Amino acid sequence: SRPLAEAHPELLVIETPGLYREYRVENWHASRSQRWRVANGLSWISMFDVCSVMFFGLLWPSVKRNPVLMIATGVGLGLLVYLKLRQVLWESVLVLPPYGIQLETHRGLPSLPLFVSRRFIPLTEVQDVLINEGLRRWDVRYYLAVLYSSRGQQCLEVAYENTLPRFPVLLQIYHGIHECL
Repeated sequence: SRPLAEAHPELLVIETPGLYREYRVENWHASRSQRWRVANGLSWISMFDVCSVMFFGLLWPSVKRNPVLMIATGVGLGLLVYLKLRQVLWESVLVLPPYGIQLETHRGLPSLPLFVSRRFIPLTEVQDVLINEGLRRWDVRYYLAVLYSSRGQQCLEVAYENTLPRFPVLLQIYHGIHECL
């Protein structure tokens, strides 16, 4: 379900009663016209990609004669592909009531997640889930964090560190997590 569909469609709540609840924040942003759409760069082909290929096509006759240029353009195109594959598609918090909390980041191409990083925090170590605020230049940013103790040390794990959802989205997630736990 999308509980904040009108104002914040990036939040998706996936629930299996009794098993888990997932709070997924997709990589969206509001355009100047306030219509929601997928974030810039999250497309199969962007304008930068088209310009890069056209530039490479113009240079190809001189590149194939010079091995140094051939290596440099190969590295450049490889870097472009790597950056395309590493873009964040969505981040999620999975609440598994008897077990703990899992934080996930999915990366790849749109509709094709290729890389997933997961961090699991057992419920026995979780002390609190909180919304904190941080300053970034002249802007106040809110973020969701899990406070837990590991081997006698206090640790703070930040959720949604790449997508940085707005406060109403974090508040909905915060209340849902506390309801589950």
